Parts: sequence; structure tokens; C-alpha cells
Amino acid sequence: MLKIKNGNDTTFVRLIADEKGNITEERGRRNQVDLPVIYYYYDADNRLTDIVRYNLKAQRLLPDNIFEYGEGNRLASMLVVPEGSSDYQKWLYGYNEKGLKIKESCFNKRNELLGKIEYQYSFK
Repeated sequence: MLKIKNGNDTTFVRLIADEKGNITEERGRRNQVDLPVIYYYYDADNRLTDIVRYNLKAQRLLPDNIFEYGEGNRLASMLVVPEGSSDYQKWLYGYNEKGLKIKESCFNKRNELLGKIEYQYSFK
């Protein structure tokens, strides 16, 4: 895969899949330099649970994203940890009886609402 930013900054990305076809590693190279490997983890139902990379400051693998699922195998929440930060954002998702997303709410680690999106659908 090629990831092109601003039309001229190209990163070459190699995606590695497991025997189930799930992407488990992302290996990038830009300007002849290897980028940190990004790892993808899945649960027994092949749902993405974590996106992880090595953190130099912590000297260990730490998650960038953590996903949780709820009723109907729908995404219930996503935790986003900005690189190099001790803060995080937690996104919560709500769905209607038809399984359509009706709400996204974003909170910081102090559980303060940062923003929300509400969806409405009309069927003709």
C-alpha cells in the first residue's frame, strides 16, 4: 500500500495478515527509514480489539486504540490514546433498533464531554 501525504510525502506500507485474513502487522518505510511496527489484535470473533505500537518513552508496547463491542456485535466504545500523551479520548456509540448508529459521544479522561454527534434517518 502507498500512503501519500500532501501529494509528495510517500510511505510504503506492507500489511501482514494471519491465517484468518486479519491484518496483524503494519510495517511502513518512508525516506529509506523503517517506521515503528503497528500491531493489530483481535478477539475470538475476529473483531479488532487493539491497535498497538512500541512506545520509546515507556519502553514497551502501548495501545493507540482499544475497541469494545456490545449488543449485536456493534462497536460500543473506542479509546484513543494520542501518541506521546497521558490523556485519552473515549468514544461511546449508540444504535437504534435497526442497528443504525444514532449517537457518538466523546469524553476525555476526566469524563468531561468534548463533543457529540447525533444521527437521524428518514426512510421514504
